[in-house]
Amino acid sequence: MKILLVSSSSGSHGGGEYYLLELATSLQALGHEVVTWVSLHSQMEPLVQLFLQRGLTVHRFGYTNTYHRRLRSLGAIGDWSLQQELAGQFRQSSADIIHINQQCVEDGLDLVKAVALCNCPALSTIHVTRSATSLGAKLAWLRDMVSKNTLRKTRLPLVGISKTSACDLTEFVNGNRELQDVSAPATTALRARYCPVYAVANGVSVPAGADRHDLRSSVGVGPSDVVLGVVARIEHQKNPLFLCQVLSALPSFVHCIWVGDGRLRSELQHEITRRELSGRFHLTGWQDQAAGWMSAFDMFTLGSLYEGLPLALLEAMASGLACVASNVDGMQDVIEHGVNGFLCSVNDVDSWVKVLMPLIESPATRSQIGAAARRRYEAEFSIEAMAKRTIAVYEDVIRRG
Repeated sequence: MKILLVSSSSGSHGGGEYYLLELATSLQALGHEVVTWVSLHSQMEPLVQLFLQRGLTVHRFGYTNTYHRRLRSLGAIGDWSLQQELAGQFRQSSADIIHINQQCVEDGLDLVKAVALCNCPALSTIHVTRSATSLGAKLAWLRDMVSKNTLRKTRLPLVGISKTSACDLTEFVNGNRELQDVSAPATTALRARYCPVYAVANGVSVPAGADRHDLRSSVGVGPSDVVLGVVARIEHQKNPLFLCQVLSALPSFVHCIWVGDGRLRSELQHEITRRELSGRFHLTGWQDQAAGWMSAFDMFTLGSLYEGLPLALLEAMASGLACVASNVDGMQDVIEHGVNGFLCSVNDVDSWVKVLMPLIESPATRSQIGAAARRRYEAEFSIEAMAKRTIAVYEDVIRRG
């Protein structure tokens, strides 16, 4: 099968774009011909280099991402000439199926309209499936109306990266929580008025190990200290200031290492200084091999306000780490509380401290929970499992016409 993977090109450092890299790699490993399509914008260069290093074919185009447009999604859906040009390029690819990668429901709507003009099998994965209204965004009603109407009119099949995310997506677009079943006969139509929605859980590779002592020493963490680790962008969604509150309530031998960078870095640094945590809260900045830092952690923590299904969480589970995360969205589909990890209420410091303290005090408990996390990863969240489920969706989309 020839597959054209189209990036909405929102940036190289988000988990949604790394999903595309892992998917392309795993599909190619299964023997399929994979072509990736990425904009010419300089922010995509790091990701493009990773595609090339893995032997993937990359086509570049002068595409402007939704969030680089002055009118955001309004500008994207109104750019008719670009949509026609994109449609021509997509047709020339002679792909058996076109797969768009959108970061959220309003991202890349011009790509959605372009593939609709192609009249060929296509679908789109959407990572953050919450509406602008639920996130309290500016002009939320207008942004949601534009996104919903565009997705409904094109009737493009959609993919959510966890069951919860997929149900949220079909509720946003179709007004119900019914998902498309790939095992159903082609004559069996989903009772959706607009778009069939599939659930395909994210998958990741097992992170390559790194030297634990060297990593910890590089930020001033001792061998007997307990480290809460985070791999994430320093953005509002990831709720970095909350982790400062949690760390302040924990013993002095507990440290936090945050691997990543983002727009809230200076604000986080200020909060670290204000709470006198400079010797315990360590910012590494952007790291090309971020997942390798899992070797330095004793636990993985992620206090996000909302999520799709974060790749870093899956990488932590693959690394055998006990994980403590916010009780939101796709994380609920991965973590069974008290069995293979823990889920805590958003912004509730007391509930986080109550869960973390027994783990801090007991290496054996951390090891037990981490082993269960690794087993869950192996059963459900390898990249091979993700690729095979994605191929099943491709075949279903093609046979349903």
